[in-house]
Amino acid sequence: IETAAALNGVELYSDLTHQMGNALSTIPEVVEAIATAASKDREITLNELLGPRYLGAIEESHDRISTLLAQAADVRSVASDNLQRASICQIWNDATSLVQYRLHKYDISTSCQKDFSLEVYPLQLRQVFFHLLLNSISAFSTRARRQSRKIELHAHQPKGTSNLLLRYIDNAGGINPSTLRQKRRQWSDGKQLPVEQAIFTRGVTSRQDGSGNGLWIVRQILQRHHGGIMLIDYHDGVVFDIELPLDLRLLTSRRKEM
Repeated sequence: IETAAALNGVELYSDLTHQMGNALSTIPEVVEAIATAASKDREITLNELLGPRYLGAIEESHDRISTLLAQAADVRSVASDNLQRASICQIWNDATSLVQYRLHKYDISTSCQKDFSLEVYPLQLRQVFFHLLLNSISAFSTRARRQSRKIELHAHQPKGTSNLLLRYIDNAGGINPSTLRQKRRQWSDGKQLPVEQAIFTRGVTSRQDGSGNGLWIVRQILQRHHGGIMLIDYHDGVVFDIELPLDLRLLTSRRKEM
């Protein structure tokens, strides 16, 4: 895994505002859903209107935006996200809460199998899950439903290692290499990189509205954790393996001593 600089304060702030934009997008989607129901003369009961699909979704969106604004206001440098012991499944749940409306809209289930607690940068690790979830939701939204839609996170510690392995899996149909393109630049040497490398390159996206920064940011964050990410499969869905050290504080202190 190539070495890269950690996210600086500007990049971290920019990514938090991206998450705010995602939360804000819930509002017009809810308004559109209400308008669609009205155009089909479908009555929405008061309980439905106040529930999680309509006004409840807007209220949750407001709460998420308030939280993200507070976090963005605190960003002065990378150090603002302190290294601390946290639950992987709790960070996963925090990330899924940011996209809960879209998960519900496309009937996507999420799960975190077997929890571990270890020292991480929680805010940035949440961003890792957030970007992976966004990509999966986008893939689900453009494909006809043929089976139950699932996104799963599995965690285990391989024997004889000092690392935790997280396996991220979805069944959203995978990645079509022919749709990958690099914004503003040509491929290095004029040749397209293998999919396993291309998707982590800054500016590479398969969506017309994609920034091409999501998976690049994911890799930067995991390298800051002295870990990494690999694309294992991209045919019927995606499978990513994420590696994190069990004792990041020790690795960090050793790096400072060098």
